[in-house]
Amino acid sequence: MNPLNKIKEEQKSRVKNIRAYKFALKQAYRDKLFNKKEGETWREYDARYSEWKKSVPPSDSREFRHWHIAYCEVRGRTRDQIEKPHESNKPSESMILKYKEKILKELKEWRDLLEDIAI
Repeated sequence: MNPLNKIKEEQKSRVKNIRAYKFALKQAYRDKLFNKKEGETWREYDARYSEWKKSVPPSDSREFRHWHIAYCEVRGRTRDQIEKPHESNKPSESMILKYKEKILKELKEWRDLLEDIAI
């Protein structure tokens, strides 16, 4: 399978997790799950919050953002076409570079494999 298609499928599953997490978080706030109950210690409150956190899918929106930027840049998009972040919300260049190197390595291996098959 083309590595770019594989990454796109992984991104789709990450988005599902992010949406599920956001929905669960909003629902928890609507249900007032995070309000500290009278007589409840902070340790009990933290334990209750930790239990809730374990029950929902993890949100990896930060990882998704950096994979998305790396994927788009490998495909030829400029950073301005991908996103225009606020000055205080810049992406991590080291994470993007790490993901781009991984994508390019997978692409090179895939192309080498195709060349070997064609010979």
